[in-house]
Amino acid sequence: MGLKRRLLYLCSWYLTPRYAPMITLDKTMLRYQIALSLVKGLGTKGTRLFLQHIHNLEEAFTHPECIRTALPQLSNRIYHQFLDTAVLGEADRILCLCESEEITPHFILDEEHYPSRLSECPDAPIILYSKGTFEAWDERHGLSVVGTRGATSYGKSVTSALIGSLSEQVSGLVIVSGLAYGIDIQAHRSALELGLPTVAVLAHGLDTIYPAVHRREAIAMLEHGAWVSEYAPGVRARPSNFLARNRIIAGLTEATLVVEAGQHSGSLSTARLALEYNREVFAVPGRVNDLMSVGCHQLIEGDRAHLLSSAEGLIAEMGWGGERIANSRPNFVAPSAPKAVSYSHPVLRALDEGGALTLDELARLLGRTIAAMSDELFELEMEGLIQAQPGGAYRLS
Repeated sequence: MGLKRRLLYLCSWYLTPRYAPMITLDKTMLRYQIALSLVKGLGTKGTRLFLQHIHNLEEAFTHPECIRTALPQLSNRIYHQFLDTAVLGEADRILCLCESEEITPHFILDEEHYPSRLSECPDAPIILYSKGTFEAWDERHGLSVVGTRGATSYGKSVTSALIGSLSEQVSGLVIVSGLAYGIDIQAHRSALELGLPTVAVLAHGLDTIYPAVHRREAIAMLEHGAWVSEYAPGVRARPSNFLARNRIIAGLTEATLVVEAGQHSGSLSTARLALEYNREVFAVPGRVNDLMSVGCHQLIEGDRAHLLSSAEGLIAEMGWGGERIANSRPNFVAPSAPKAVSYSHPVLRALDEGGALTLDELARLLGRTIAAMSDELFELEMEGLIQAQPGGAYRLS
């Protein structure tokens, strides 16, 4: 029997009813909470309404007729999922994977462990999975830092300088981002270099890292930070997941900072969600004709973001206060934008150096599978950084 099959066999054996006394109350509750999160069609609002009428989840899954009594208006499509034992089987599988991968599930109504800022959001995930050591969600000043995957040297230097200045003036700072290429990974790296806790919000299960090239930084952040995701272990990254996870990046913190963003950057959706959640949004200006800053300029011009040119501006607006520590660096001022663009994303570099390239050519050049390469190209095209050409080629926008 293979190792994976053996593990699943032992997990299923351990979770069978005759060994129920070995399962703690917390684990029993988590089993049904995870199962509830797997019910399609409820959503966050529906789940909260459901829990106002159903107080015993174990009974709901083992004797689902009680649901019909308490919620006669519930649709058959949702009700029939409580009759399906496969839902509990999937919850058991997820719990086993969580144990083996040291991943902790947090239920949205668990006030002690679920981040309270995120729970305030109407579309917060029912279950938030976390891996790492950071749990002081509500005791820290949280700042989400987002931006284009095709960050320029200007954007990267702004990110590092700003986080450096904030770290010296704000106690209890935590940096949240998405571990993607460009501004995201620069924000994580800057926090790690300064010894700040940093949290990566991932668009897949926490049993893997995407992109794999950022695994070193991801592992390093577990010592004082965490990875979080709404996706159970085993779920792989898909293009639609990246936009969905933006609401968690926006919801976890008090403020969102957009450093560089093109006209169609996914970072703009994060900023929009932060505003919907009544959080503050800041944007760093760039050159007037810089395509990588069009989104930031639109946010500022539309009065949807505070123009940010110094750490002090953010501190004053947020009311974070704090005294500058001795021997600190001078006040942050956005460095001058470079005359030439320097691409950090390998796909953008390849297209910059090689001109128009096809999917197959890029996959071969960068050592990616066709599927992975296709997903990356989709994300970059959504951000407006590349354009599809006749004949299946791609070029820089």
